[in-house]
Parts: sequence; C-alpha cells; structure tokens
Amino acid sequence: MRAAAIFVSSAFLIFGSLRTQAVEEGKYSFLNATYDRIWVDIDTTRGNEWRDMPLDPSQSAGFDGELLHVKVRLPSREVRHFSKKQIRSVRVRSRLKSGDWLIDTSGIRFVSPRERQEIFQRLRKPLT
Repeated sequence: MRAAAIFVSSAFLIFGSLRTQAVEEGKYSFLNATYDRIWVDIDTTRGNEWRDMPLDPSQSAGFDGELLHVKVRLPSREVRHFSKKQIRSVRVRSRLKSGDWLIDTSGIRFVSPRERQEIFQRLRKPLT
C-alpha cells in the first residue's frame, strides 16, 4: 500500500515536470519591424494585456507567457488579427526553442535572437 502511494506520487511529479518543460513560458518581446508606427493589442497566458500599445519602427515591448491573440492596427487603418491557432502555427513552423516575436509586412514571425538583432539594426539605420 505504501509502495503504491510512493509510486503514484512519483508519477505525478514526473508528469508535472514533463508538462512544465513542454509548455515553457518565458520572457518575450514583440518588435515592430515595419517602417511605420503601429498600435498593438495582445493577450497572453500570463494575463499580460496591451490595448492600443503604440510601437514606433524598431521599437519593442516585453511580455511574459505565450501569445493567445494579437491585433495590429496599421497607419492605413488596416487591422490584422492573429488567433491562438495562427500564432501557434507560426511558432511551430519556426522550429525554435527560444526567440522573439515581430510584425513585418508579411505578418507575425517568431525569430531567433540573432535574427531579431539583425532586423533591429537594419531598421535603426537611417534611410538614404
């Protein structure tokens, strides 16, 4: 009886540990990789919510948790919505264990820290 209780307790600990690794939530940022000011709404698993967060070109803001919904308003008044399913698909296709989010003319992307830095530096260069 005692051995069964120890086994069940161990199984719950192992399952909980594996589940935590599979749904790892951490600190991310959302970079405006366009050449215009945008306004962003997000919802995350950690309760972070932005409403009408203005982001200038190359500006980013940090958040915790996984993205659940993103809404981006462009200066042209176009509004782009990204659902949890679309966001998850982008993340899975990236095949990255860690990285950051950005929005550019093609939509949202999940990129490596190195690629994010390269994009950031390119956006910061004065247009000639």
